[in-house]
Amino acid sequence: MNIDRRTFGIGTFSAGALLLSPISLFGSNAAAIAARSPASLASAHRFTLGDLEITALSDGYLNLGLELFPSADTAAAEALLAKAFLPKPLPTSVNAYLVTKGDRRVLIDTGTASAMGPMLGHIPEALAAAGIRPEEIDTVIITHLHPDHANGLVGIGGKAAFPAAEVVVAAPEFAFWHDDGIRSKAPDQMKPYFEIARKSLVPYHGKVRKIEGEVEIAPGIRALPAPGHTPGISRFELALVTPTCCSSLT
Repeated sequence: MNIDRRTFGIGTFSAGALLLSPISLFGSNAAAIAARSPASLASAHRFTLGDLEITALSDGYLNLGLELFPSADTAAAEALLAKAFLPKPLPTSVNAYLVTKGDRRVLIDTGTASAMGPMLGHIPEALAAAGIRPEEIDTVIITHLHPDHANGLVGIGGKAAFPAAEVVVAAPEFAFWHDDGIRSKAPDQMKPYFEIARKSLVPYHGKVRKIEGEVEIAPGIRALPAPGHTPGISRFELALVTPTCCSSLT
């Protein structure tokens, strides 16, 4: 089931913030990165934060138009785009993030897979460019269950795209998309979002961890509730991991 630009706009609630921003990150150290992996990293950018290694992975891009913002001053918005030499509709990157510490590999969001057309769905290639196989991912954290973030959980034949992974999602987010009462009252254009959200977690039966409030998911990765865009959306704070120091000898 494909989600086009119009239904994508309908499926979006008020904007929510992420500490890991969904923008394209391509740095100037591409040669150094490429030397560490078997292919060119045109679709990824790797950097470090303390002992965390973070790789931004490009899923591709989505053209977003001003019709998504019905209350906006269209003329003023078009003037701002022109002043910034930006086109309309605006190509907008969809990203996921790989966080590595030692042999621990955590993926934050999974991209769109086949849900939103051929310009998207390229997380598998980005992971391959980064030298990572899907079966090496041990944890997948989902910011929210919209198709551009969670549909990549499902692989060929409806199987788990990350077969060894535990999936972490906020309990309020899980509850919203699995509530039949809410689904029955949703506009017809929204109903595909409920189906995609539910199907994305089916291959991980027994391996879905639902979290509540502010909680550390893995060393250096902390979930912070940010309801708005969806009822249970989370943002994630990545911090330097402070090693535990042995007590001093006397």
